[in-house]
Amino acid sequence: MIRIWFEPGHDRPRHLYHLAHRQAVSVDRRLPILELFLAQSDLPPEPPPSTIQSRPGKLSAAGKAIATTYNGTAWLGGAQRHIRARSGDLGYLLSVEGSGEFEIHTSGEIVHRGAGENPPATEPATEQATMLATEVVLGPALLLQLAWRGRFALHASALCRHGQAIAFIGDSGAGKSTVAASHAQGDNARSDWHRLADDILPVVWPPNDTANSTGDALHGKIHVAPHFPQLKLPVNQQYPRSAPPLRPLSAVYLLIPPPANGSLKGPRIEALSRKEALLIMVRHTVASKLFDARLQALLFAALARASTELPVYRLLYPHTATALAKALERVEEGLVGSL
Repeated sequence: MIRIWFEPGHDRPRHLYHLAHRQAVSVDRRLPILELFLAQSDLPPEPPPSTIQSRPGKLSAAGKAIATTYNGTAWLGGAQRHIRARSGDLGYLLSVEGSGEFEIHTSGEIVHRGAGENPPATEPATEQATMLATEVVLGPALLLQLAWRGRFALHASALCRHGQAIAFIGDSGAGKSTVAASHAQGDNARSDWHRLADDILPVVWPPNDTANSTGDALHGKIHVAPHFPQLKLPVNQQYPRSAPPLRPLSAVYLLIPPPANGSLKGPRIEALSRKEALLIMVRHTVASKLFDARLQALLFAALARASTELPVYRLLYPHTATALAKALERVEEGLVGSL
């Protein structure tokens, strides 16, 4: 169980959600973006855990040195914000400009402690500050909790065809959302393609051979767990609650912008080497910049195995609707050939 407190000083009813394949998450606030994943509401309040502080005996149970794992900027709440992450035996302290301090306990708790080092007074509106705190909690804080449980998330969109998942990774602006939406909505929507994710794609790695709700085991294959909030999508476009909680991952495509000189006339797909695939997937793992040495080792081991089992390709296409349709035809051909 992961327990989240947005307002640790108040006794609020709690709400239970199931995310990323049976991961129970209890929250002291009802979150509209999680409405599809709500399992039970109005549960009794619970007291938050003791405060983690950046001094020996708090963040570090054994009094060891506290490591700063990241001190830089990231895009959160519609702006570049300064973030500082510190790691110790008991968990993380995450300071976010404009939202304050977040404690991420290894025991499974996430607590928003308010001002911390960066008072939220920089936010012009309470609603905006609330939205920022929600994005931090459901983004890096929750993903750190999942990482301790061996579940990492790719910064990826994803489509499903023939029950198989296809992930699309790439830098911001590379077209991940465009690709995922192309067959899920609009003039090119197709009933045999389904969008699994728009931005964050949790992955379940063998040998965690759990079974999904249909009784199908992982059978040693890498699966994705799409029941996870896609913060850029409205509630009615989230992955349906009734849909299978696990989908086998058949391939990963790295989206590359086409040459600016217009020399690319049609889609081009190139297979990546195992080394290239490993480095690309590490780079596009959400929140990996915050990972300490323990989580980096877990991530590297998982992705090293994935790079031997998953085909990873480089995909280039001219950024037109016609070229995108042709590119996805090529992707579909490769998927059908692998079945």
